[in-house]
Amino acid sequence: MGTSLVQHLEKYLGEIQAGWSPVTGGAASFQVVQFRGIPDLSCFSTLGLSNYVLPSRNNGKSIRCELVMIAKKEGGLLASLLSEVGEELINAGSALLRGDVIGPKGALFDDAQMTALYATAPTFLPNDFGTCQVANLGPVVLIWLIPITTREAAIVSSRGWDYFEARMADVNPDFFDMHRSEVA
Repeated sequence: MGTSLVQHLEKYLGEIQAGWSPVTGGAASFQVVQFRGIPDLSCFSTLGLSNYVLPSRNNGKSIRCELVMIAKKEGGLLASLLSEVGEELINAGSALLRGDVIGPKGALFDDAQMTALYATAPTFLPNDFGTCQVANLGPVVLIWLIPITTREAAIVSSRGWDYFEARMADVNPDFFDMHRSEVA
């Protein structure tokens, strides 16, 4: 038994307000949708990425996932980033794992030092949000992508994701602020 992915996302993020299909040269493989249920935040997620079974690099386990990004400002750029990362995952044929860093690839936002994306569990919401049992698919993991700086990406690379997440917990930065200070 399961629920629909849309019901699960809307339960925690509010009603879907808009959606976009990535330009892929063929039929759209998934969508990016925007929610407006959390006051003062713009919430975006992929929708349909979980139709692809992506193996884990670590153990080959099959993973179905959707990506989530949240920011204080209206974020058309977030939709573009989610679209790009989703396409990269499909093309690579490999799942994104907790602690993975995408980039650095240059400035992600105007006037911000964020150059990479960090994959982690969506700890800003109740634990039940992190995995959804979807009818006919099974478990779908929701992955929170946090914009990070080049130095933060280097910390993850040199010290490991567990160290970086412990450091984040100590500093408790506002990860919804694309202009936040570094956790270094």
